[in-house]
Amino acid sequence: MKPTALFLLTLLLPATALCQEAQVVATITGVERLVQVQRAGTITWENATLGTSLRPGDRIRTGKRSGVEFTFRDGSPARLAEAGLVVIDASRRVRLETSLLWGDFQAAGHIEAGDLQVDIQRGRFLIGEEEGADPRGRVQLFQGAATGRRGGAAFPLYPNPRAERFAGGTAQPFFHRFPTGLNSAGLPGSRLHEAARLNSDRILGDTLFRQDEQTLIGAQAEPETLILLDPLRPPDKPTLRAPSRAPQQQGYFAPRFDGNLIGYKSNHGGFVGARLREYGVYGGHFWEAAVTPSSVFDGDWSLELSELNVTLHDERFGDVTIGRQRYLHGPVQNTVVGTLMRQGGRDVQDGVTWQPALTDPRLGVVASYLIDAFPASLPGGVSGRQTGWYLRGAYQTDTGILGLSATENILAPRVGMTADFTIPAIRNRLDVYGELGKDTFGRDVRTLGTYFPELYEKYDLDVFLEYTDAGDFGFTYSDEMLLRAYRPLGKTRYGVVAVDKRSGQTPTYGVGLVLQIGQ
Repeated sequence: MKPTALFLLTLLLPATALCQEAQVVATITGVERLVQVQRAGTITWENATLGTSLRPGDRIRTGKRSGVEFTFRDGSPARLAEAGLVVIDASRRVRLETSLLWGDFQAAGHIEAGDLQVDIQRGRFLIGEEEGADPRGRVQLFQGAATGRRGGAAFPLYPNPRAERFAGGTAQPFFHRFPTGLNSAGLPGSRLHEAARLNSDRILGDTLFRQDEQTLIGAQAEPETLILLDPLRPPDKPTLRAPSRAPQQQGYFAPRFDGNLIGYKSNHGGFVGARLREYGVYGGHFWEAAVTPSSVFDGDWSLELSELNVTLHDERFGDVTIGRQRYLHGPVQNTVVGTLMRQGGRDVQDGVTWQPALTDPRLGVVASYLIDAFPASLPGGVSGRQTGWYLRGAYQTDTGILGLSATENILAPRVGMTADFTIPAIRNRLDVYGELGKDTFGRDVRTLGTYFPELYEKYDLDVFLEYTDAGDFGFTYSDEMLLRAYRPLGKTRYGVVAVDKRSGQTPTYGVGLVLQIGQ
Protein backbone atom coordinates (compact mmCIF):
# COMPACT_ATOMS: atom_id res chain seq x y z
CA MET A 1 0.00 0.00 0.00
CA LYS A 2 1.35 3.43 -0.93
CA PRO A 3 2.26 5.72 1.99
CA THR A 4 -0.28 8.32 0.84
CA ALA A 5 -3.14 5.75 0.81
CA LEU A 6 -2.05 4.44 4.19
CA PHE A 7 -2.06 7.97 5.59
CA LEU A 8 -5.59 8.62 4.24
CA LEU A 9 -6.86 5.31 5.63
CA THR A 10 -5.47 6.22 9.05
CA LEU A 11 -7.45 9.46 8.95
CA LEU A 12 -10.67 7.84 7.74
CA LEU A 13 -10.92 5.02 10.30
CA PRO A 14 -11.52 7.26 13.36
CA ALA A 15 -13.94 9.39 11.37
CA THR A 16 -15.91 6.29 10.36
CA ALA A 17 -16.06 5.12 13.96
CA LEU A 18 -17.27 8.55 15.08
CA CYS A 19 -19.93 8.55 12.36
CA GLN A 20 -21.23 5.14 13.46
CA GLU A 21 -21.26 6.26 17.09
CA ALA A 22 -23.16 9.41 16.14
CA GLN A 23 -25.89 7.30 14.57
CA VAL A 24 -26.64 5.58 17.86
CA VAL A 25 -29.77 7.23 19.28
CA ALA A 26 -30.61 4.85 22.14
CA THR A 27 -29.31 1.88 24.13
CA ILE A 28 -31.22 -1.06 25.60
CA THR A 29 -31.04 -0.72 29.39
CA GLY A 30 -33.54 -3.37 30.48
CA VAL A 31 -34.54 -6.80 29.18
CA GLU A 32 -37.26 -9.11 30.45
CA ARG A 33 -37.43 -12.52 28.80
CA LEU A 34 -37.80 -12.49 24.98
CA VAL A 35 -36.67 -9.26 23.27
CA GLN A 36 -35.36 -9.02 19.69
CA VAL A 37 -33.97 -6.31 17.40
CA GLN A 38 -34.19 -6.06 13.61
CA ARG A 39 -31.56 -3.79 12.12
CA ALA A 40 -32.53 -1.22 9.50
CA GLY A 41 -32.47 -2.69 5.99
CA THR A 42 -32.37 -6.32 7.18
CA ILE A 43 -35.00 -9.04 7.57
CA THR A 44 -33.43 -11.05 10.37
CA TRP A 45 -34.15 -10.71 14.08
CA GLU A 46 -31.42 -11.02 16.71
CA ASN A 47 -31.79 -11.40 20.47
CA ALA A 48 -31.30 -8.18 22.37
CA THR A 49 -29.09 -7.86 25.45
CA LEU A 50 -28.18 -5.11 27.86
CA GLY A 51 -26.14 -2.47 26.05
CA THR A 52 -27.48 -3.21 22.55
CA SER A 53 -27.23 -0.01 20.51
CA LEU A 54 -30.20 1.29 18.53
CA ARG A 55 -29.97 3.37 15.37
CA PRO A 56 -32.57 5.03 13.12
CA GLY A 57 -34.71 2.42 11.34
CA ASP A 58 -34.11 -0.34 13.91
CA ARG A 59 -37.16 -2.27 15.12
CA ILE A 60 -37.69 -3.79 18.57
CA ARG A 61 -40.20 -6.50 19.41
CA THR A 62 -41.13 -8.24 22.65
CA GLY A 63 -42.62 -11.67 23.24
CA LYS A 64 -45.40 -12.58 25.63
CA ARG A 65 -44.71 -11.86 29.30
CA SER A 66 -41.72 -9.86 28.10
CA GLY A 67 -40.64 -6.24 28.14
CA VAL A 68 -37.79 -3.95 27.17
CA GLU A 69 -36.46 -0.61 28.33
CA PHE A 70 -34.39 1.56 26.01
CA THR A 71 -32.85 4.88 26.97
CA PHE A 72 -32.09 7.73 24.57
CA ARG A 73 -28.72 9.47 24.70
CA ASP A 74 -30.11 12.38 26.74
CA GLY A 75 -31.24 9.95 29.48
CA SER A 76 -34.93 9.73 28.46
CA PRO A 77 -36.22 6.17 29.13
CA ALA A 78 -38.99 4.35 27.24
CA ARG A 79 -40.51 0.94 28.01
CA LEU A 80 -42.31 -1.35 25.59
CA ALA A 81 -44.79 -3.85 27.05
CA GLU A 82 -45.34 -7.48 26.05
CA ALA A 83 -46.18 -8.56 22.48
CA GLY A 84 -45.05 -5.15 21.28
CA LEU A 85 -43.33 -3.71 18.23
CA VAL A 86 -41.75 -0.27 17.95
CA VAL A 87 -39.64 1.44 15.26
CA ILE A 88 -36.88 3.88 16.21
CA ASP A 89 -36.94 6.82 13.78
CA ALA A 90 -34.56 9.16 15.59
CA SER A 91 -33.78 10.39 19.06
CA ARG A 92 -37.09 10.53 20.97
CA ARG A 93 -38.97 9.84 17.72
CA VAL A 94 -40.62 6.41 17.58
CA ARG A 95 -43.51 4.61 15.86
CA LEU A 96 -45.50 2.20 18.01
CA GLU A 97 -47.07 -0.58 15.95
CA THR A 98 -48.47 -2.83 18.70
CA SER A 99 -48.89 -2.91 22.49
CA LEU A 100 -48.15 -0.09 24.96
CA LEU A 101 -45.23 2.30 25.31
CA TRP A 102 -44.38 4.23 28.48
CA GLY A 103 -41.91 7.10 28.34
CA ASP A 104 -40.36 9.85 30.44
CA PHE A 105 -38.92 12.31 27.93
CA GLN A 106 -36.47 14.93 29.18
CA ALA A 107 -36.80 16.97 25.98
CA ALA A 108 -39.13 17.32 22.99
CA GLY A 109 -40.13 14.12 21.20
CA HIS A 110 -42.60 12.67 18.71
CA ILE A 111 -44.60 9.44 19.00
CA GLU A 112 -46.90 7.80 16.42
CA ALA A 113 -49.45 5.07 17.17
CA GLY A 114 -52.01 4.13 14.54
CA ASP A 115 -53.77 7.28 13.39
CA LEU A 116 -52.49 9.29 16.36
CA GLN A 117 -49.46 11.56 16.47
CA VAL A 118 -48.25 13.09 19.71
CA ASP A 119 -45.74 15.91 20.08
CA ILE A 120 -44.35 15.86 23.59
CA GLN A 121 -42.52 18.91 24.88
CA ARG A 122 -41.41 17.08 28.02
CA GLY A 123 -43.00 14.67 30.45
CA ARG A 124 -44.25 11.16 31.26
CA PHE A 125 -46.86 9.41 29.15
CA LEU A 126 -48.43 6.09 28.18
CA ILE A 127 -49.44 5.48 24.58
CA GLY A 128 -51.09 2.45 23.01
CA GLU A 129 -52.56 1.18 19.77
CA GLU A 130 -55.77 -0.82 19.41
CA GLU A 131 -55.74 -3.83 17.14
CA GLY A 132 -58.10 -4.05 14.19
CA ALA A 133 -58.57 -3.15 10.56
CA ASP A 134 -58.57 0.57 11.47
CA PRO A 135 -55.93 0.97 14.20
CA ARG A 136 -56.55 3.86 16.55
CA GLY A 137 -53.97 5.21 18.94
CA ARG A 138 -54.72 6.29 22.50
CA VAL A 139 -52.60 8.32 24.88
CA GLN A 140 -52.55 9.38 28.51
CA LEU A 141 -50.26 12.19 29.67
CA PHE A 142 -49.18 11.85 33.30
CA GLN A 143 -46.90 14.86 33.61
CA GLY A 144 -45.59 17.62 31.35
CA ALA A 145 -46.97 19.15 28.15
CA ALA A 146 -48.02 17.57 24.85
CA THR A 147 -50.26 18.01 21.81
CA GLY A 148 -52.14 15.27 20.00
CA ARG A 149 -53.03 15.18 16.33
CA ARG A 150 -55.52 12.92 14.55
CA GLY A 151 -56.79 13.34 10.99
CA GLY A 152 -55.21 16.79 10.73
CA ALA A 153 -56.99 18.08 13.84
CA ALA A 154 -54.80 19.05 16.80
CA PHE A 155 -55.92 18.91 20.43
CA PRO A 156 -54.18 19.61 23.75
CA LEU A 157 -53.32 16.87 26.21
CA TYR A 158 -53.70 17.71 29.89
CA PRO A 159 -51.45 15.99 32.42
CA ASN A 160 -53.29 13.77 34.89
CA PRO A 161 -51.08 12.52 37.74
CA ARG A 162 -54.04 10.62 39.23
CA ALA A 163 -54.04 8.38 36.16
CA GLU A 164 -50.41 7.53 36.88
CA ARG A 165 -51.31 6.51 40.42
CA PHE A 166 -54.03 4.32 38.91
CA ALA A 167 -51.49 2.73 36.57
CA GLY A 168 -49.11 2.40 39.50
CA GLY A 169 -51.58 0.15 41.24
CA THR A 170 -52.38 -2.04 38.25
CA ALA A 171 -49.36 -2.01 35.94
CA GLN A 172 -46.75 -1.39 38.62
CA PRO A 173 -44.62 -4.55 38.08
CA PHE A 174 -43.62 -3.37 34.62
CA PHE A 175 -44.03 0.38 34.29
CA HIS A 176 -42.92 1.50 37.75
CA ARG A 177 -40.39 -1.00 39.07
CA PHE A 178 -38.82 -2.46 35.97
CA PRO A 179 -36.28 -5.16 36.96
CA THR A 180 -33.47 -3.98 34.70
CA GLY A 181 -31.53 -6.75 33.06
CA LEU A 182 -33.62 -9.69 34.28
CA ASN A 183 -34.75 -12.46 31.95
CA SER A 184 -36.64 -14.22 34.77
CA ALA A 185 -39.81 -12.08 34.69
CA GLY A 186 -41.93 -14.83 33.17
CA LEU A 187 -40.72 -17.67 35.39
CA PRO A 188 -43.13 -19.43 37.77
CA GLY A 189 -42.76 -17.75 41.15
CA SER A 190 -41.79 -14.38 39.67
CA ARG A 191 -43.67 -11.26 40.77
CA LEU A 192 -45.37 -11.24 37.39
CA HIS A 193 -46.73 -14.76 37.85
CA GLU A 194 -47.73 -14.12 41.46
CA ALA A 195 -49.62 -10.96 40.54
CA ALA A 196 -51.25 -12.77 37.63
CA ARG A 197 -52.63 -15.45 39.96
CA LEU A 198 -54.66 -12.77 41.77
CA ASN A 199 -55.66 -10.74 38.71
CA SER A 200 -59.38 -10.99 38.01
CA ASP A 201 -58.76 -10.91 34.27
CA ARG A 202 -58.46 -14.69 34.16
CA ILE A 203 -58.81 -16.06 37.67
CA LEU A 204 -60.24 -19.44 38.46
CA GLY A 205 -59.00 -19.15 42.01
CA ASP A 206 -57.35 -21.68 44.20
CA THR A 207 -60.99 -22.16 45.17
CA LEU A 208 -61.07 -25.62 46.70
CA PHE A 209 -64.14 -27.75 47.00
CA ARG A 210 -64.58 -30.34 49.67
CA GLN A 211 -64.52 -34.05 48.84
CA ASP A 212 -63.82 -35.10 52.43
CA GLU A 213 -61.88 -33.63 55.35
CA GLN A 214 -58.51 -34.39 53.76
CA THR A 215 -59.11 -34.67 50.02
CA LEU A 216 -59.62 -31.37 48.23
CA ILE A 217 -59.41 -30.43 44.59
CA GLY A 218 -58.50 -26.96 43.30
CA ALA A 219 -57.99 -25.16 40.02
CA GLN A 220 -55.92 -22.08 39.34
CA ALA A 221 -56.03 -20.02 36.17
CA GLU A 222 -53.17 -17.76 35.17
CA PRO A 223 -53.90 -14.56 33.27
CA GLU A 224 -51.50 -13.50 30.58
CA THR A 225 -49.85 -10.70 32.51
CA LEU A 226 -50.33 -7.44 34.28
CA ILE A 227 -48.19 -5.60 31.78
CA LEU A 228 -51.07 -4.74 29.47
CA LEU A 229 -53.30 -3.31 32.17
CA ASP A 230 -54.41 0.12 31.10
CA PRO A 231 -54.65 3.14 33.45
CA LEU A 232 -58.14 4.06 32.28
CA ARG A 233 -59.78 0.71 31.60
CA PRO A 234 -59.55 -2.81 32.99
CA PRO A 235 -57.50 -5.54 31.26
CA ASP A 236 -57.97 -6.99 27.78
CA LYS A 237 -57.94 -3.93 25.53
CA PRO A 238 -55.10 -1.39 25.72
CA THR A 239 -57.52 1.48 25.14
CA LEU A 240 -56.26 4.82 26.43
CA ARG A 241 -58.12 8.07 25.96
CA ALA A 242 -57.07 11.69 26.08
CA PRO A 243 -59.21 13.97 28.28
CA SER A 244 -61.04 16.75 26.47
CA ARG A 245 -60.56 19.11 29.43
CA ALA A 246 -58.25 19.51 32.38
CA PRO A 247 -59.08 16.82 34.97
CA GLN A 248 -60.27 17.54 38.50
CA GLN A 249 -57.54 17.38 41.10
CA GLN A 250 -59.46 15.98 44.08
CA GLY A 251 -61.70 13.02 44.92
CA TYR A 252 -62.09 9.77 43.05
CA PHE A 253 -60.44 9.02 39.74
CA ALA A 254 -61.69 6.32 37.38
CA PRO A 255 -63.38 3.98 39.86
CA ARG A 256 -63.84 0.72 37.95
CA PHE A 257 -65.71 -2.49 38.47
CA ASP A 258 -64.97 -5.85 36.93
CA GLY A 259 -65.40 -9.44 37.87
CA ASN A 260 -65.57 -13.05 36.82
CA LEU A 261 -68.13 -15.80 36.91
CA ILE A 262 -66.41 -19.07 37.76
CA GLY A 263 -67.43 -22.67 37.18
CA TYR A 264 -65.56 -25.94 37.65
CA LYS A 265 -66.72 -29.56 37.23
CA SER A 266 -64.79 -32.75 37.86
CA ASN A 267 -65.64 -36.43 38.15
CA HIS A 268 -65.85 -35.94 41.94
CA GLY A 269 -67.85 -32.70 42.25
CA GLY A 270 -67.38 -29.05 41.44
CA PHE A 271 -68.16 -25.47 42.36
CA VAL A 272 -69.61 -22.24 40.99
CA GLY A 273 -68.73 -18.77 42.15
CA ALA A 274 -67.65 -15.27 41.27
CA ARG A 275 -64.83 -12.84 41.90
CA LEU A 276 -65.87 -9.20 42.04
CA ARG A 277 -63.42 -6.30 42.11
CA GLU A 278 -63.78 -2.54 42.49
CA TYR A 279 -60.74 -0.30 42.18
CA GLY A 280 -59.71 3.30 41.64
CA VAL A 281 -57.76 6.23 43.09
CA TYR A 282 -58.69 8.45 46.01
CA GLY A 283 -56.35 11.24 46.99
CA GLY A 284 -52.84 10.04 46.26
CA HIS A 285 -53.50 6.33 46.67
CA PHE A 286 -54.64 3.42 44.54
CA TRP A 287 -57.21 1.16 46.22
CA GLU A 288 -58.81 -2.15 45.37
CA ALA A 289 -61.58 -4.17 47.02
CA ALA A 290 -62.22 -7.84 46.12
CA VAL A 291 -64.76 -10.44 47.18
CA THR A 292 -65.00 -14.10 46.09
CA PRO A 293 -68.06 -16.08 47.18
CA SER A 294 -68.46 -19.63 45.86
CA SER A 295 -70.85 -22.54 46.25
CA VAL A 296 -69.47 -26.05 46.45
CA PHE A 297 -71.58 -28.95 45.27
CA ASP A 298 -70.66 -32.53 46.07
CA GLY A 299 -73.97 -34.11 46.90
CA ASP A 300 -74.71 -31.20 49.25
CA TRP A 301 -74.36 -27.46 48.70
CA SER A 302 -72.28 -25.16 50.89
CA LEU A 303 -71.42 -21.47 50.58
CA GLU A 304 -67.88 -20.23 51.17
CA LEU A 305 -66.28 -16.79 51.19
CA SER A 306 -62.65 -17.32 50.21
CA GLU A 307 -61.74 -13.68 49.62
CA LEU A 308 -62.90 -10.39 51.16
CA ASN A 309 -60.24 -7.70 51.37
CA VAL A 310 -59.15 -4.17 50.58
CA THR A 311 -55.72 -3.26 49.18
CA LEU A 312 -54.09 0.17 49.39
CA HIS A 313 -51.13 0.91 47.10
CA ASP A 314 -48.63 3.68 47.78
CA GLU A 315 -45.59 4.15 45.54
CA ARG A 316 -43.24 4.85 48.48
CA PHE A 317 -44.72 2.64 51.20
CA GLY A 318 -45.87 -0.34 49.14
CA ASP A 319 -49.07 -2.43 49.28
CA VAL A 320 -51.19 -3.16 52.35
CA THR A 321 -53.98 -5.77 52.11
CA ILE A 322 -56.49 -6.16 54.94
CA GLY A 323 -59.03 -9.00 55.20
CA ARG A 324 -59.46 -12.55 53.94
CA GLN A 325 -56.85 -13.14 51.28
CA ARG A 326 -54.96 -15.76 49.32
CA TYR A 327 -51.33 -16.55 50.06
CA LEU A 328 -50.19 -17.70 46.63
CA HIS A 329 -46.53 -16.71 46.69
CA GLY A 330 -44.06 -19.04 45.04
CA PRO A 331 -44.22 -21.26 41.96
CA VAL A 332 -46.12 -24.34 43.22
CA GLN A 333 -49.66 -24.92 41.92
CA ASN A 334 -50.61 -27.75 44.30
CA THR A 335 -52.12 -25.85 47.24
CA VAL A 336 -53.45 -29.02 48.88
CA VAL A 337 -50.21 -30.72 49.98
CA GLY A 338 -47.49 -29.23 47.76
CA THR A 339 -46.62 -25.94 49.44
CA LEU A 340 -46.22 -24.34 52.86
CA MET A 341 -49.25 -22.01 52.64
CA ARG A 342 -51.75 -24.66 51.63
CA GLN A 343 -55.06 -26.04 52.87
CA GLY A 344 -54.32 -26.79 56.52
CA GLY A 345 -51.26 -24.56 56.27
CA ARG A 346 -52.98 -22.55 54.65
CA ASP A 347 -53.56 -20.69 51.38
CA VAL A 348 -56.64 -18.70 52.53
CA GLN A 349 -56.33 -16.77 55.79
CA ASP A 350 -57.58 -13.61 57.47
CA GLY A 351 -54.73 -11.17 57.92
CA VAL A 352 -53.01 -7.84 57.36
CA THR A 353 -50.26 -8.09 54.73
CA TRP A 354 -47.57 -5.57 53.82
CA GLN A 355 -45.47 -5.77 50.66
CA PRO A 356 -42.99 -2.88 50.93
CA ALA A 357 -41.81 -0.88 47.93
CA LEU A 358 -38.10 -1.70 47.66
CA THR A 359 -35.47 0.13 45.66
CA ASP A 360 -33.85 -3.13 44.50
CA PRO A 361 -36.21 -4.64 41.87
CA ARG A 362 -34.66 -8.08 42.36
CA LEU A 363 -35.85 -8.36 45.95
CA GLY A 364 -39.40 -9.03 47.15
CA VAL A 365 -40.64 -9.11 50.75
CA VAL A 366 -44.04 -10.09 52.21
CA ALA A 367 -44.91 -9.68 55.92
CA SER A 368 -48.30 -10.66 57.29
CA TYR A 369 -50.00 -10.70 60.68
CA LEU A 370 -52.50 -13.56 60.67
CA ILE A 371 -55.74 -12.64 62.39
CA ASP A 372 -57.12 -16.13 61.78
CA ALA A 373 -55.03 -18.87 60.15
CA PHE A 374 -58.01 -21.28 59.97
CA PRO A 375 -61.19 -19.28 59.14
CA ALA A 376 -64.05 -21.39 60.46
CA SER A 377 -66.24 -20.81 57.40
CA LEU A 378 -63.89 -22.79 55.14
CA PRO A 379 -63.18 -26.55 54.97
CA GLY A 380 -60.71 -27.53 57.65
CA GLY A 381 -61.47 -24.37 59.61
CA VAL A 382 -61.17 -24.14 63.38
CA SER A 383 -63.42 -22.14 65.70
CA GLY A 384 -61.89 -19.12 67.39
CA ARG A 385 -59.03 -16.98 66.16
CA GLN A 386 -55.80 -18.75 65.32
CA THR A 387 -53.41 -15.81 65.24
CA GLY A 388 -49.90 -15.99 63.84
CA TRP A 389 -47.51 -14.54 61.29
CA TYR A 390 -46.11 -15.15 57.81
CA LEU A 391 -42.85 -13.89 56.28
CA ARG A 392 -41.42 -14.37 52.83
CA GLY A 393 -38.40 -13.08 50.96
CA ALA A 394 -37.57 -13.75 47.32
CA TYR A 395 -34.55 -12.86 45.22
CA GLN A 396 -34.92 -12.75 41.44
CA THR A 397 -31.85 -12.91 39.20
CA ASP A 398 -31.17 -13.52 35.54
CA THR A 399 -30.48 -17.19 36.27
CA GLY A 400 -33.58 -17.91 38.35
CA ILE A 401 -35.54 -17.19 41.51
CA LEU A 402 -34.96 -18.24 45.12
CA GLY A 403 -37.60 -17.76 47.83
CA LEU A 404 -37.71 -18.43 51.58
CA SER A 405 -41.00 -18.63 53.51
CA ALA A 406 -41.85 -19.07 57.21
CA THR A 407 -45.13 -19.13 59.13
CA GLU A 408 -46.44 -19.86 62.61
CA ASN A 409 -49.84 -19.86 64.34
CA ILE A 410 -51.01 -20.71 67.85
CA LEU A 411 -52.62 -23.97 66.70
CA ALA A 412 -49.40 -25.38 65.23
CA PRO A 413 -46.55 -26.77 67.38
CA ARG A 414 -43.66 -25.23 65.43
CA VAL A 415 -42.51 -22.68 62.86
CA GLY A 416 -42.90 -23.97 59.30
CA MET A 417 -40.15 -23.08 56.83
CA THR A 418 -39.63 -23.85 53.15
CA ALA A 419 -37.36 -22.79 50.30
CA ASP A 420 -38.63 -22.58 46.73
CA PHE A 421 -36.76 -22.09 43.48
CA THR A 422 -37.25 -21.69 39.74
CA ILE A 423 -34.54 -22.33 37.14
CA PRO A 424 -34.79 -21.84 33.36
CA ALA A 425 -33.37 -25.24 32.44
CA ILE A 426 -33.75 -24.51 28.71
CA ARG A 427 -34.21 -20.78 28.23
CA ASN A 428 -37.74 -19.92 27.01
CA ARG A 429 -38.57 -23.62 26.59
CA LEU A 430 -38.42 -25.45 29.93
CA ASP A 431 -38.49 -24.10 33.49
CA VAL A 432 -37.93 -26.32 36.53
CA TYR A 433 -39.23 -25.31 39.96
CA GLY A 434 -39.85 -26.76 43.39
CA GLU A 435 -40.43 -26.23 47.10
CA LEU A 436 -38.72 -28.09 49.97
CA GLY A 437 -38.95 -27.81 53.75
CA LYS A 438 -41.15 -28.51 56.80
CA ASP A 439 -44.68 -27.31 57.54
CA THR A 440 -45.99 -26.08 60.90
CA PHE A 441 -46.66 -29.68 62.01
CA GLY A 442 -43.16 -30.90 61.16
CA ARG A 443 -44.21 -32.71 57.99
CA ASP A 444 -42.04 -32.69 54.87
CA VAL A 445 -43.01 -30.41 51.98
CA ARG A 446 -41.46 -31.81 48.79
CA THR A 447 -42.67 -30.67 45.36
CA LEU A 448 -40.94 -30.55 41.97
CA GLY A 449 -42.52 -29.11 38.84
CA THR A 450 -41.98 -28.11 35.24
CA TYR A 451 -43.41 -25.28 33.17
CA PHE A 452 -43.27 -24.89 29.39
CA PRO A 453 -43.00 -21.20 28.37
CA GLU A 454 -42.70 -22.03 24.67
CA LEU A 455 -46.29 -23.36 24.68
CA TYR A 456 -47.51 -20.04 26.00
CA GLU A 457 -45.47 -18.05 23.51
CA LYS A 458 -46.81 -20.04 20.54
CA TYR A 459 -50.28 -21.18 21.61
CA ASP A 460 -51.33 -19.03 24.64
CA LEU A 461 -51.23 -22.26 26.66
CA ASP A 462 -49.90 -22.35 30.22
CA VAL A 463 -48.98 -25.91 31.25
CA PHE A 464 -47.69 -26.95 34.69
CA LEU A 465 -46.70 -30.52 35.58
CA GLU A 466 -45.89 -31.28 39.25
CA TYR A 467 -44.90 -34.17 41.51
CA THR A 468 -45.49 -33.99 45.28
CA ASP A 469 -44.22 -36.47 47.86
CA ALA A 470 -47.07 -36.65 50.41
CA GLY A 471 -45.83 -39.67 52.34
CA ASP A 472 -45.27 -37.68 55.54
CA PHE A 473 -48.90 -36.56 55.83
CA GLY A 474 -50.51 -39.84 56.86
CA PHE A 475 -53.00 -39.75 53.99
CA THR A 476 -54.24 -42.77 52.08
CA TYR A 477 -51.88 -41.81 49.23
CA SER A 478 -48.12 -41.27 49.34
CA ASP A 479 -47.56 -39.06 46.30
CA GLU A 480 -49.44 -37.02 43.72
CA MET A 481 -48.95 -36.03 40.10
CA LEU A 482 -50.69 -32.85 39.00
CA LEU A 483 -51.35 -31.30 35.59
CA ARG A 484 -52.77 -27.80 35.09
CA ALA A 485 -53.39 -26.29 31.65
CA TYR A 486 -54.84 -22.78 31.14
CA ARG A 487 -55.83 -21.01 27.95
CA PRO A 488 -57.92 -18.01 26.81
CA LEU A 489 -61.07 -18.89 24.91
CA GLY A 490 -61.70 -15.54 23.28
CA LYS A 491 -61.43 -12.10 24.87
CA THR A 492 -63.75 -12.69 27.82
CA ARG A 493 -63.55 -16.44 28.45
CA TYR A 494 -60.77 -18.51 29.94
CA GLY A 495 -60.54 -22.24 30.45
CA VAL A 496 -58.64 -24.73 32.57
CA VAL A 497 -58.06 -28.47 32.44
CA ALA A 498 -56.98 -30.14 35.69
CA VAL A 499 -55.79 -33.71 36.24
CA ASP A 500 -54.68 -35.17 39.60
CA LYS A 501 -53.30 -38.70 40.04
CA ARG A 502 -52.73 -39.86 43.60
CA SER A 503 -51.03 -43.17 44.33
CA GLY A 504 -53.52 -45.99 44.80
CA GLN A 505 -56.46 -43.88 43.58
CA THR A 506 -58.21 -43.34 40.27
CA PRO A 507 -57.36 -40.06 38.52
CA THR A 508 -59.41 -36.95 39.18
CA TYR A 509 -59.98 -34.77 36.15
CA GLY A 510 -62.06 -31.70 35.51
CA VAL A 511 -62.61 -28.62 33.39
CA GLY A 512 -63.29 -25.04 34.39
CA LEU A 513 -64.54 -21.88 32.72
CA VAL A 514 -64.21 -18.22 33.66
CA LEU A 515 -66.40 -15.52 32.10
CA GLN A 516 -65.25 -11.93 32.48
CA ILE A 517 -67.94 -9.39 33.36
CA GLY A 518 -68.04 -5.67 34.10
CA GLN A 519 -65.97 -2.92 32.49
